[in-house]
Amino acid sequence: MDCHLLVLGGNGNLVNTIIPFLPPKTVIAGRYRPEEAGNYQFIEYDLRHGINAIVEQIQNVDAILNCTVVVDYFNSAANGFNYESLRTVASLSKHFNCRCIQISTLKCEARDFMKESPYTHPLSPYGWSKLCAEFLLKDLWKNSSIIRLALVEGSHNRSYYDKSLFVANVTVSTVTPRVVWNTIEREINEKGWRIVHAKTSEKRLIDLTKEITGKKIVVPIPINFLNWFLKRMPTKLLDYLV
Repeated sequence: MDCHLLVLGGNGNLVNTIIPFLPPKTVIAGRYRPEEAGNYQFIEYDLRHGINAIVEQIQNVDAILNCTVVVDYFNSAANGFNYESLRTVASLSKHFNCRCIQISTLKCEARDFMKESPYTHPLSPYGWSKLCAEFLLKDLWKNSSIIRLALVEGSHNRSYYDKSLFVANVTVSTVTPRVVWNTIEREINEKGWRIVHAKTSEKRLIDLTKEITGKKIVVPIPINFLNWFLKRMPTKLLDYLV
């Protein structure tokens, strides 16, 4: 079997949002088949099990899109998978001699919390694991693109935001699925090592929470209390602060 695009991490929220844009010759690989996968070929697969399950079924791949991620925000051991799994991703890319596209996180630059910088500033083990994965991939397979994403609109359901009764009075970066796919599609045709940011917009977290949950009243927390609030904020939102 040949495929244009091999998508790793088929059971993730991001994959579900971009499925409508995927090209016909796409193969999705992951632990569970996405509900919206439709007629796309699916391979049950776990990156921890090496490359054999993939190479035994696919002969040629034009590009690999790695959306695989473990999100356990304050657990260093669990987030180690985000780093170590890149060894398998790089091995697959080498085997097929194809373009690799790695989905990473947006830099953190919370106002009054740290100075703005062109580099990422992880605030948790999750953020650090994604940043370390970037460095590892650069060492192992330079024909790769790192795409740093903001919070993808529609990638989380209401229960994700219902976790917080109080919402930090901060602004987050968001990006639409269409922009995400346009960025991916462009990078498929690039060569060499690249780090790109998908074009984003900004929304106040309190407005975003009201929009998703339908809550009329959400109590804001001043930025001065952000440090206290970190462990109570819905998973991953810290990476999208602006």
